[in-house]
Amino acid sequence: MTPPGKKLLVFSPLYPPSIGGLQNHAEQFNHEMVKAGHKILVFTPRLDAQTKASETVEDNLHILRFPASEIIPNYPIPHIWRPLFWCMWRKARGWDPEVVISRTRFFSTSLLAWLASYRWQTPWLHIEHGSDYPQFGRSLTGLMAHWYDITLGRAVLRRAGAVVANSQASADFVEQLTGRPATVIYRGIDAASITAAEPADLVGEHGIPVGAPVIVYAGRLIAGKGVSDLLTAFARLDDPSAHLLIIGDGPEAEQLKHQAGDNARIHFAGERDRPQVLGILKASNIFVNPSYTEGLPSAVIEAQLAGSYTIATDVGGTSEIQDVTLVPPRSIEALADAIGAGVKTSATPGRDSISKLEERFSWAAATKKYDALLLTVVKP
Repeated sequence: MTPPGKKLLVFSPLYPPSIGGLQNHAEQFNHEMVKAGHKILVFTPRLDAQTKASETVEDNLHILRFPASEIIPNYPIPHIWRPLFWCMWRKARGWDPEVVISRTRFFSTSLLAWLASYRWQTPWLHIEHGSDYPQFGRSLTGLMAHWYDITLGRAVLRRAGAVVANSQASADFVEQLTGRPATVIYRGIDAASITAAEPADLVGEHGIPVGAPVIVYAGRLIAGKGVSDLLTAFARLDDPSAHLLIIGDGPEAEQLKHQAGDNARIHFAGERDRPQVLGILKASNIFVNPSYTEGLPSAVIEAQLAGSYTIATDVGGTSEIQDVTLVPPRSIEALADAIGAGVKTSATPGRDSISKLEERFSWAAATKKYDALLLTVVKP
């Protein structure tokens, strides 16, 4: 039985036009839940003055962007001291939601969802993307992040009416941190848009010779993504024809460019939207995700569906994606060996493998599971 027309207030820590795996998941989730008959209001930070504070994206999908800023990149802080924030908060309250939804325990929006659920006596569903503590190294930021996780992060996961994990690895982490089980619901992937994507012109835009092996990374340029390891591993390749294309932006961008030096076979493409990324994946040979921590990396699934030979570190839920060449995190030697083997092979995911991916990461299956869970969260 599907709960008809529920009004869902989704607290999203980041949202398009911001680019990333969580943003992609959030946007597609909202679109698919609206298709399933729900009405959604997204309450999300406004980090760019060019984005609208309020907009209707499609029928029954509306966005309110509250004032916020980033002290740590990709971790927005709401401006709760500004009257404008509370004006928008009252608008969200006036929408009269039947369920509040949050994503990932260590974002401030999960605390806002907790407050809304408590003050408004509204059921709360939390979706957890993480499978480990945030990776900031042995810095003050890292110590503060760990403290936050074992206090407020743990409390978020314990207080939510229900917790969904986007991978078994995330579910295991939730249980480790809190002692409570989480329901595993894999995200869906818009496979049709990947199939329809046209290969990018890597010759014209980046000067990469026709037929040259192209290795791609797509994601945020932050320390926890391991892009520095990828640059070091690429430098060890004994194939002088291979090119490395790095898609994304972030606080580590300049440092990574300095590390790459004047190597003409390393290209920084900057931040790209999803259709552009898909086009690059279609035109490349190998996709690499060298991250130190993941929940369930969307980019790895999309690279597989785009036909790329895919290499990734064995972290979080990555091993739950079939036919990925897994290497240990932070092992530059293993990463270089895997890339070298990938350059020498023309293997790509077969039709059977792609069909299994489409079946496991299906939005139709995911929305049915969310609907069933809403029945347990929203009492008649």
